[in-house]
Amino acid sequence: MKTTRLPAALAPWAGTLSAITPELAVAFGPLLHRLDALVGEREPVADLVGDPDGLGGLARSGRPDQLLASEWLLAEEYPEEFLRRLVDGELLHL
Repeated sequence: MKTTRLPAALAPWAGTLSAITPELAVAFGPLLHRLDALVGEREPVADLVGDPDGLGGLARSGRPDQLLASEWLLAEEYPEEFLRRLVDGELLHL
């Protein structure tokens, strides 16, 4: 008997798995669950608003003496891009 639909356990991946046969998708099921658990432990999904974690104390505003060295290098090498980032508030400060 052939499987024509995906099991409910594979529903989160239904769109991606639609490119292959349901039988092959079911065969990939255990692997998908293990990969999901592995990636989920290392890269947790968060629906937070605002700046991402891990910026290491960097901010988009501050005094000129707090600018990162890479921003000063940008000012020397690509002054137009530096000015654009300055106006748009994209420069990084410590």
